[in-house]
Amino acid sequence: MTLIRLNGLTINIWLRLAIPNSPNNLPPYIAERGITVDLGFVEKVVEIIKERANFVSDFWEQSSFFFTAPQDYDEQVVKKRWKTDSALLMIDLKKTILVN
Repeated sequence: MTLIRLNGLTINIWLRLAIPNSPNNLPPYIAERGITVDLGFVEKVVEIIKERANFVSDFWEQSSFFFTAPQDYDEQVVKKRWKTDSALLMIDLKKTILVN
């Protein structure tokens, strides 16, 4: 299963293969961490990361921040990139992801 490429042609095949064998019908990279989310949300995340993830094994590395809060961050990057309206943009992005 790890050799199936994550692109528009195979993403649905991967989800169909991965999900029936996992607890709560979730892909193994989520189920094995005890995370409970809606399958529709997982499909949206996969759709977002499919251009960056080449293999199923890349899934967690490329999408973990959608499912768990970061434990730490690079303060220098935040100082350089975070603007006064960044928090509002992130809230809007979250709403967009959850609605679509």
